Amino acid sequence: MICKADIIIKSSQIWTGNIDETIYGGIAIKKNRILYVGFQDLDKYVGSNTKILDYGDQLVIPGIHDGHVHMLMTALMNSGKCPSLYDAKSEKECVDIVKRYDKPQNLIGGWIIGMGWYQLLWDNKKLPTKKSLDNAFPDTPVFLMDSNAHTTWVNSEALRRLNFTPQNTKDNIDFGKFENGELTGIIGEASFMKLSSQIMTADEKTTSKLFIDTIKRMNSFGITQIDDVAGSAVPDSDQIADQSWKQIYSENKLNIRVNLFPTLLDDFSRIHQIENNCGRATGDSMIGIAGVKSFFDGVSSMHTAYLSEPYSDAQSPDDRGHLTIKPDVMQRRVLKAAKEGYCVKIHAIGDGAVTEALNVYENVEKELDNKVLSKVQFNIEHLENIEEKDIERLRDLNVIASVQPAHALIDPAGEEKDLGEKRTKMMWPFRHYLARGTKIAFGTDSPVVDFNPFENLYNAVTRKSINGGKPWESQNSINIQEALRAYTLGSARCSNRQKDLGTIENGKLADVAVLNCNILKSSPEDLLKTNAVMTMVNGKIVYGG
Repeated sequence: MICKADIIIKSSQIWTGNIDETIYGGIAIKKNRILYVGFQDLDKYVGSNTKILDYGDQLVIPGIHDGHVHMLMTALMNSGKCPSLYDAKSEKECVDIVKRYDKPQNLIGGWIIGMGWYQLLWDNKKLPTKKSLDNAFPDTPVFLMDSNAHTTWVNSEALRRLNFTPQNTKDNIDFGKFENGELTGIIGEASFMKLSSQIMTADEKTTSKLFIDTIKRMNSFGITQIDDVAGSAVPDSDQIADQSWKQIYSENKLNIRVNLFPTLLDDFSRIHQIENNCGRATGDSMIGIAGVKSFFDGVSSMHTAYLSEPYSDAQSPDDRGHLTIKPDVMQRRVLKAAKEGYCVKIHAIGDGAVTEALNVYENVEKELDNKVLSKVQFNIEHLENIEEKDIERLRDLNVIASVQPAHALIDPAGEEKDLGEKRTKMMWPFRHYLARGTKIAFGTDSPVVDFNPFENLYNAVTRKSINGGKPWESQNSINIQEALRAYTLGSARCSNRQKDLGTIENGKLADVAVLNCNILKSSPEDLLKTNAVMTMVNGKIVYGG
């Protein structure tokens, strides 16, 4: 006897993700699982209590999965309390924007927190200093993250509260200094990571509300799942708000599927703590720890991404960045994680770091049997620059290239200056990946860029900025089906959940979105006007209807 569906979604344009073309028919859903996809036998699943949702010719797709989100920072930037500095063209303009947020109700733990400044896009490309902030904010501490979330700009009051002086930071290269030794207010990667976790704190109730508000906006874009990844390599500073996630789930307010990726260290106590709080991300779980994340290098714009050869605008003969930890340490940690069944994400931006990450994964795979390997997935995050030989290594080692298309269009001129014309041909090379059989996954690295997936898809398909301009390295563009597949099945693979998610198939979880635009047939420009008409997570309509 055929089980009757609770809900049937009908459309003449259903994209299952398994083929490029759409199909006509419906999706029969019982509780949180898909019973049937198609047309011929659809009526057999209709019962007296079945709800029929007919979307005519609107496009139905698998739920979108953002494979790289920093949720705590994202929720803060989505709250309306924090200044967004992405469009500012100067240090003065940044300060003027921040002034508008200098109100008691906008303070986070007594601080003004903002993000998005990027001096390389300013007319004056010099790093800002505390002096301009001091004039505007003599008494309120200000903490402004750059667009990469790897550097921060603070004022004197912030330095005072944090007890940073020229004397106690004398040997710390993370702290910018004037010629007289006075601190400039610029703080670099390692120290920034620790500080960001210390400052970006709110009580669980406030954080939970910020999360719920952010999830609503994510659902409006058809996002049904995210990977919430560690934003810091510093112990006890992973920025994973597991208690807030647990609270939202316990109150039945979790309308998005969450895979947690805390920081990978030698000490696994924090990892086990999160697992005890939230469980594992397997089967039909709405929340759980899926894996761990580690940092292997920095970012190209600050020359901290690790390259195989020096930067094209090198400031010293051996200016090629550096690895943040030794390869043998990374290998030991990854092996331990895999043996415990955790997927792994390694942040590696420079081609040198990518090579070393692949070496680590290759060596770890040699020490594991197929049974263990089948339960985990190895990923490299960002891979902004890669050597051609490593693309095939990605494929052969079954390592996913987890990339963020919008990153390619933030500052193409800066990338060309840093890496030179030859190397930029192999930056974010999506076409090369797919041509060689390498698996790719998409995400945004929110809040580095907005989590709007359709802007990200536009970047991948056109290789153009959403603000206009000419295509950049357009030989690496891909078509919309390939891009959408990377944003659904590709990202599901990162957390080893492709058996249950990522496509619309019999037996899979009912995570589905209906769009207001058929992005498979329309102009790429229409992507910038696209949003969800309905979003379903785990068989429940969480947006629209």
